Amino acid sequence: PDDPLDNSGVEANEDVNVGRIVLSKPSEFYLSKSNVEWLNQTCHDMQAATTSDGTSQLVAANGAKCWTDDFIPWNNAYDANPNNTALDWSSQSAIAKRIQLFLADPRYTVEHQRAFGGLLNVANPERVEYVRFEFDTRVKRTDSNSRVKFWYSEWTLAMKNVNKRAPDGLKYGMQASRKWAQVVTKDELASATWQSIFISFAVAVVVLMATTKNFPVATLASLSLLGVTVTIIGTLVIMGFTLDLVESICGTILVGLAVDFSVHLSHSFNETHTRGTFVRVRGALVEMGVSVLSGAITTLMAAFFLFFAVLTFFNTFGTFIFVTILCSLLWSVFFLMPALIVFGPAHKPKGDFSYLWAKYVKKEAVGDDSSYKRPPEKRLEAHTSPEEED
Repeated sequence: PDDPLDNSGVEANEDVNVGRIVLSKPSEFYLSKSNVEWLNQTCHDMQAATTSDGTSQLVAANGAKCWTDDFIPWNNAYDANPNNTALDWSSQSAIAKRIQLFLADPRYTVEHQRAFGGLLNVANPERVEYVRFEFDTRVKRTDSNSRVKFWYSEWTLAMKNVNKRAPDGLKYGMQASRKWAQVVTKDELASATWQSIFISFAVAVVVLMATTKNFPVATLASLSLLGVTVTIIGTLVIMGFTLDLVESICGTILVGLAVDFSVHLSHSFNETHTRGTFVRVRGALVEMGVSVLSGAITTLMAAFFLFFAVLTFFNTFGTFIFVTILCSLLWSVFFLMPALIVFGPAHKPKGDFSYLWAKYVKKEAVGDDSSYKRPPEKRLEAHTSPEEED
């Protein structure tokens, strides 16, 4: 009952298999007069069915499409005609052929042919493989993923209850909807998006550590990047965006776009050979501030024109870039720079990995100032010839 479909050994994406239903227990489904009457009653019962907490109905008003309402009186009228042979309910082949006659009636062909899985076009059918009832549910197009999950669980529970009381031949019912597939898709998108964000953030932290080679600077830059990421996600949620295919693509590149300004400013701060955090921050802003601001302005202007795009992808992508660059600029200038003034190293090599290794691991007396001798740096020196010295 929990797995009525048999997909083993089947490539679902092949054209020949698209839309084809392969049942795991086809021989255990059969129709009889009492079964058809039970299906008719159950279809009408579903119209009045409610959620497990009794707060809402599962089916919208007049949302039950019961083909049995038309078939039962049509079949009774057919049998009442003395020129016709009464239906032998013990023969599955006879039932299938009678339903074919019912579907051939122009009054019912369009409305009910979907209920029997293409039975109308089968020559000399041996049996009816399955029947289907359609219901207009109360699931709204605007419902959140969690709300759709709630409706899925309620319909799953309702179908289990139907199977429990179903007579022999009808015990393997199932319920399906395109909405349920969207729930699984969105769950996978959300999982992949968060995974890419976490991996990208971890890689960004490693890159910051490698480029600055300074623990306090890299840590503050990482905190700035974390703040940018959280702010961007929160802003997009407030703006009404929900996680879909386009938003998932944007999420995968979020950290890569957001890290640029923090990397540039923290690296410039770290390479400023002056004493005092305020002086070093001012040097970083003087050296890289113009480049960072110019890059932000040009990117924001490019994203601005995407606001007016007709295609949803470009409109959403433009909004994402605009919010990302703006948040990245604000966090790098108004959080990272003040944080470096308060918590950053006052001079080189304080905070460098080589400095920390020598002081805390090798226990060398390096002091807290520039008296610690860093590894020699390669410098260009001017050499003079003996003639020039003379």
